[in-house]
Amino acid sequence: PEAGPAAVALRDSATRRRPHRTPSSEERVVLADRARWFGVGSRAAAETGTLVHAMFSAVAWLDDAAIAQLRQRKGDAFDSVLACARRAAPGMSDEHYEAGFQRFCASLDKPGVTAALARPAAQCEVACELPFATLVANAVVAGRCDRVVFFPSRDKPERIDIVDFKTDRISSGDDLRRAVERYEPQLEHYRAALSAVYGVAPRHVSAHVLFV
Repeated sequence: PEAGPAAVALRDSATRRRPHRTPSSEERVVLADRARWFGVGSRAAAETGTLVHAMFSAVAWLDDAAIAQLRQRKGDAFDSVLACARRAAPGMSDEHYEAGFQRFCASLDKPGVTAALARPAAQCEVACELPFATLVANAVVAGRCDRVVFFPSRDKPERIDIVDFKTDRISSGDDLRRAVERYEPQLEHYRAALSAVYGVAPRHVSAHVLFV
């Protein structure tokens, strides 16, 4: 069987002695990308991106009932999404929260987004904002995955699917190609790290970007 990188329990002293990196440090991304999408300054764009990420982290599974609650701004789905946004970015103005929520709702019109967040037929378990830390190629890799689906369970996974939310503007094939190149190193780090942590062969760990 294919062997992944070894996962080890790390002590603070061992962590300090080894190189440390995060998967997101592999992104060749500038805030101007988000600013271009939202049509505002880079700070406001980054804030809106933070809110959108937080709102998606509140979604375990998306179905017609949850979508209806979100669009009607009522029910558990709406309350959970708004609470996550306020925890992730406390102190923002109501206008900021509203902009983030409108962007979040606009993403629900994309069939690829709703399909990616629908509950699969196979038995599985989802984890949002999943933290991890492990050794890959003699370096400490630590980070947080936006969304991870374990088949059939997190305790005994046989297959893992990683989803990373991005708010980049994708309006052409060239935009998509550049985005894929930009985020590929980050996704490979996620794959290697979760393969090591959960003891699942890399060929059974998939990772992809979901543009929202």
